[in-house]
Amino acid sequence: MDNTLNESPSLKIELDPIGIDHLKEVHRWTKLLSIIGFVFLGIMLGIGIFGLISASMWRATWLFALPLFLIVLIYYFPIYYLWKFSTLSKQSILNKDADALSTALKYLKLHYRSMAILLIILILIYCYSAIAFFSGMLRH
Repeated sequence: MDNTLNESPSLKIELDPIGIDHLKEVHRWTKLLSIIGFVFLGIMLGIGIFGLISASMWRATWLFALPLFLIVLIYYFPIYYLWKFSTLSKQSILNKDADALSTALKYLKLHYRSMAILLIILILIYCYSAIAFFSGMLRH
């Protein structure tokens, strides 16, 4: 390929029918995954609210509900980004709109970036937990 991506600010890329079929299939899968994600977030939110309501006299309920609400808040954004990618990619196919496809790809990038950050944080928590566990074992 003669042109690099940095040479032209208005690089034009066209999709052939096979590429459009792939994009349609990706749209369907990402829509399904985002809907499932929103359903699970709703279930987690419902469990947290039900836990707070049913055991309002128990102070430790916040120890259970607060992490649930935090998880719902954190995972909302990657799932929302996936949903936006799905809806915008469908719109770009139906209207043959390159701007909608560019915006859809931006949301896909945001989805993967946020998931990568969450994965790095999770790995750091696991490492910290392992260090704390083994240092506690060595003390006894």
